[in-house]
Amino acid sequence: MRDQALRYRSIHTQLMEMVLTLRQTVEDHIMQLTTRPQQQDGQAIREQEALLGRLLFQIISFLPAGAQSFQPPCTSTDSRGDVGGGQPVQTSRQKGQMFYQESDFENTVISYDLSNRGIDISALYDLSFRDYDTYQGNKYHKDKNTLGYINLGTSENKLCTDLLAERLSQSDMTYIDEDLLQYSDWRGHPLLRKEVARFLTFYCKTPEFLDPENVVILNGCSAVFSALAMVLCDPGEAFLVPTPFYGGFAFSTHLYSKVKLIPVHLESQVTEANGYPFQLTVDKLEQALLGAKIEGKKVRGLVLINPQNPLGDVYSQDSMMEYLEFAKKYNLHVIVDEMYMLSVFDEAITFHSVLSMKRYVTHKLKAFKVPFLNRGSGLYVWINLKQYLDPCTFEEELLLHRRFLDHKLILSPGKTFMCKEPGWFRLIFAARPHLLRIAMRRFQQVLVEQEQERRVKQLEDAMKEEVSASQPETPASPALRKS
Repeated sequence: MRDQALRYRSIHTQLMEMVLTLRQTVEDHIMQLTTRPQQQDGQAIREQEALLGRLLFQIISFLPAGAQSFQPPCTSTDSRGDVGGGQPVQTSRQKGQMFYQESDFENTVISYDLSNRGIDISALYDLSFRDYDTYQGNKYHKDKNTLGYINLGTSENKLCTDLLAERLSQSDMTYIDEDLLQYSDWRGHPLLRKEVARFLTFYCKTPEFLDPENVVILNGCSAVFSALAMVLCDPGEAFLVPTPFYGGFAFSTHLYSKVKLIPVHLESQVTEANGYPFQLTVDKLEQALLGAKIEGKKVRGLVLINPQNPLGDVYSQDSMMEYLEFAKKYNLHVIVDEMYMLSVFDEAITFHSVLSMKRYVTHKLKAFKVPFLNRGSGLYVWINLKQYLDPCTFEEELLLHRRFLDHKLILSPGKTFMCKEPGWFRLIFAARPHLLRIAMRRFQQVLVEQEQERRVKQLEDAMKEEVSASQPETPASPALRKS
């Protein structure tokens, strides 16, 4: 019964999220219809209508999937029918309980060919990427859509897209060899693997040349991590992962390989054992491993992100050696994600476009009196908005996230990175300057509204306490005094 109740709450939460997204999209659509000049309506309106159609279909598809999880067996006669007085098959449905029944429309529109795993994947995808899908259907454009979303939540370097486009348009990039149009080595085309080996040898400063035979090319970090989880773990086994960490790892391992991620929780408070915010130590790894063993979980590996996402920390060589010695001691595999290894900003090397953007954001954060971790890598800033949560809970963090969305600004809340503490957000600064200025104005507006609402709430609570304190106590009745 408890598991069923938990699953019901999960389905209810997902459905409410879908309905809220649909409502927001309808409001955006109405806003576009009422504010756009007639000649600019065409393409954007069609995209918005297509998005509305997808959202409606998701909700329609989700309802029967959720209902099936709680659908009791229907009452019917057994195969004997009336012969010998066939008895009704017993059902667990109580009197007055709702019973799900398909309509002709649902049979036509909705496919029930998905497995339970397929339904879970679809539901988790919708829940994880709903904000991003909404952004894709309503992007900000300085001329065509000034009311659209600005995305400072997805870690992309939009400052170099013009350089990439120019390079990929050159003649040596447009030639296609016939071999490229045929099946190749499953590990990746030999020429590509050779070039990747050369690239990593040079930039990683490897002591020996990296052998292309040890290079495997897959489509993105999540695909690589999912493949590693599949071959290193059996279903139900686990990896240790320091938190907060890139949320795509949880998505990849849960969906396909059924591998668990055991969080090594790091804290923001500086103590004797915690020399700086979110410091990873071997003691914390030891504690997490011991806790997993007590719970009967088999740990097969340790996952490290360096430079760290979303913190921006860069592990020192001594620290990395300590983590590797820990893994060797317990015979653990080590997976190191070094995606941002070339986004480390040394003061001696000037990347003007990126550094200037980060300075602009950090100066604004200081002006807004918003604490943040000032690290030397990545395309993001890890900011602390705990002061705007009252109380400081993950529920309030979600509400603040929704307020950012109401102002067409996308940030990544700490909950998506499995952060132990509510109130942290990741803000991407690698955006075009004019876009960043507008985004930070929206950011400030949200904080002002949030602070005003918090003060009003505090004032109301204080007034209630004052009224309650000024009221005389109700005297006890004579009967009570006598007793």
